[in-house]
Amino acid sequence: MLRYLMEEEKKRLFSIAEKKDYQEGEIIFSEGDKNKEMYIIEKGKVKVFLEREGEEIELSTFSEGEFFGEMALFTGRERTASIKAIEPTTLLIFKRKDMERLIEEHPKIGAKVLFAV
Repeated sequence: MLRYLMEEEKKRLFSIAEKKDYQEGEIIFSEGDKNKEMYIIEKGKVKVFLEREGEEIELSTFSEGEFFGEMALFTGRERTASIKAIEPTTLLIFKRKDMERLIEEHPKIGAKVLFAV
């Protein structure tokens, strides 16, 4: 997503983000959660998984520069999988209300973000 943005646009996007650190093994969100946030990995690595009958079924991993959670941000639907940090990880967290305001105030940035997701 970031490759579509100019440096000034990235700065504006990052200005609305909350930065949060997660330790290895820490859950970021769980399947069924209803939070409306999107995440960009600044540092570290996360695992996407389902938990069935006490077993974790790994679906994917994401690392530095990648993003996840975009569907819940824009649709408000429940999370379809769980995500946890598999090493110390720093995330940039984008809340729906802040993204809506950014898109309204800076439609060009909004269009690029929507195109990327």
